[in-house]
Amino acid sequence: MDFYYLAGSAPCRSILMAAKALGVELNLKPTNLMAGEHLTPEFLKMNPQHTIPTLNDHGFCLWESRAILVYLVEKYGKGSSLYPADVQSRAVVNQRLYFDMGTLYQRFADYFYPQIFAKAPADPAKYQKLEEAFGFLNTFLEGSKYAAGDSLTLADLALVASVSTIELIKDFDINKFPKVAAWYKLCKETIPGYDINQAGVEEFKAKFLN
Repeated sequence: MDFYYLAGSAPCRSILMAAKALGVELNLKPTNLMAGEHLTPEFLKMNPQHTIPTLNDHGFCLWESRAILVYLVEKYGKGSSLYPADVQSRAVVNQRLYFDMGTLYQRFADYFYPQIFAKAPADPAKYQKLEEAFGFLNTFLEGSKYAAGDSLTLADLALVASVSTIELIKDFDINKFPKVAAWYKLCKETIPGYDINQAGVEEFKAKFLN
């Protein structure tokens, strides 16, 4: 499977961790957005939205990282606890994935990317919304070890990729959210191939924060 990605991208890193946990081999295709590699006719044929990550599984093309996460488990990890078979347990995992996409990571992007790409000043209101999202996650973690229960799931892979990037923001204090901080430490210790995520975090830091 060809995997078009950037190592510094949190959504891309979640898929790299999932592939490691599932023992799935990916043919890595680093994609230089600044050089327009995502705008070539070949790429647009795979993904008309020209976004990364994009997966090409022998002609079947899929984008949006949370959709790719679910696809990998359903095709290559049947029975994996990363995406439980129980309907209600799976629904909680889905909710956390959508929360990551539409709330946590989105609020990070709303706050931070204008500062990087448009040299805009920090917006205190958007920072407050980001902290509110962390408050929600802190509440989700009440009474459970991981984001969607007491076992590691796809929800943790997606959320930890986002949280590890957000933690790099100057003056952001994850310890204000003790359950998130404890979960984050646990993820570092128990996610297979977490070093892949950490390497991507360092790449993001080098590119945007140094």
